[in-house]
Amino acid sequence: MPRHSLIVTAIAVISFAASAVRAQDSEVAGAEPEVVVKQFLIAMIKGDKEALSQLALPNPELKVLYEGPPVPAVALPIFLKQIEKEAVTRFKVGDEIKLPGGQTIVLSERHINENRVQLNVGNQPIPFPVAKHEGQWRVDARPLIMARKAAAKMLGK
Repeated sequence: MPRHSLIVTAIAVISFAASAVRAQDSEVAGAEPEVVVKQFLIAMIKGDKEALSQLALPNPELKVLYEGPPVPAVALPIFLKQIEKEAVTRFKVGDEIKLPGGQTIVLSERHINENRVQLNVGNQPIPFPVAKHEGQWRVDARPLIMARKAAAKMLGK
């Protein structure tokens, strides 16, 4: 690839990432759960510790989601575009969810109420719980943290 094409590609990647960060920063306060979960996924892909801390419920193990090798710069716009186009829907009380491993749960008012929602992002195998914390919607990262730790254990890390 010619040098000028690489430079143009790099500038496009940086511009796209910068615009996503600006949009994310302006939407954090008062955002709906669907917006928060997408911002959370973007922050996780970028390994953005500060954004994850703002978008997740307090959790001492949150670092599990931002440690590790970063997404290659050339792949970042692809991931960001994928997150942007993913449908986010809310589960309702009474919905059944089949979890990895075969367990099924029926969502109740314990899972979904005025301070807690369960979101389906694309075709993810587990719902994203989002809860109000100090008046703002925040992702409950515990299921993701547990999944990452289980995967690392299986890989012997």
